[in-house]
Amino acid sequence: MHDKISDISAIVGISPQSVRLYETHGIVEMEKDPATGYRYFSRPALNNLLSARRLRAYEFDLPEIAHLLNDAGPEEIGPALDARIDALSAELARRKAVLAHLKEERRRFRNAARRKGRCRVCTSPGFYFLPYMENDVLLKSQELRAALKEWSAVTPFVGRLSLFTGEVLKGRAPNAQTGYYLHERYASCLCAERLAAARYIPPARSVYFSFFIERDSPTAPLAERFRPVAAYFAAHGLRLAGEIQFYPLVLLHRSTSQQLLGEAYFPCIAQ
Repeated sequence: MHDKISDISAIVGISPQSVRLYETHGIVEMEKDPATGYRYFSRPALNNLLSARRLRAYEFDLPEIAHLLNDAGPEEIGPALDARIDALSAELARRKAVLAHLKEERRRFRNAARRKGRCRVCTSPGFYFLPYMENDVLLKSQELRAALKEWSAVTPFVGRLSLFTGEVLKGRAPNAQTGYYLHERYASCLCAERLAAARYIPPARSVYFSFFIERDSPTAPLAERFRPVAAYFAAHGLRLAGEIQFYPLVLLHRSTSQQLLGEAYFPCIAQ
């Protein structure tokens, strides 16, 4: 049977360009009619292409598919399938973790938007903190940058966080560090060596506060934004007991009003 590439691509469900890519990798071959010079696919080529598409659906790459179809014996097929099962199982576990994290982020966003401007006492999450900036100055240690590269590779589980000293509630300029955070429940994303490069901040009784930062007041003193928190501390006889944790959650209306929704934890103890 002499099948045109357009016929083959329609049956297999890929473009003629993709069929040619399979041909380039030696997975299928076109034959040439010596009388007319016309190139065509034979029926075995169609069968090979269908087999290749099945292997591609298991996420084998094209060189692997070419080897399995052209050169591999029975003793190689089983280990190759085992390796793909292991890889897909690991990817499935990661995707489930990403989905759970996304649902968690949705909950945080909804909670922060709903409780904007109000305080409540809760327990802050424990996390690892790796700074990359202090008081708007980037940190340039080569060792730190090597760690930062590996931390950034586990996005979305790693996020951005700023730590402020308590002077902010007193109207004085605070010391601020900004860096990556990784909540302890996701600590397994990084090796022990990279976690050791970070500072661990344990859970603590804290006052939670969420707020918007408007575009027209990006440089307003933090004490102004946190005034309701200072009032809450005074009304409930509380004292700040650690660094303030500020999480920027999402930038809204970027093309117009630009509102940054954030949440903050203020570690506290009784006076």
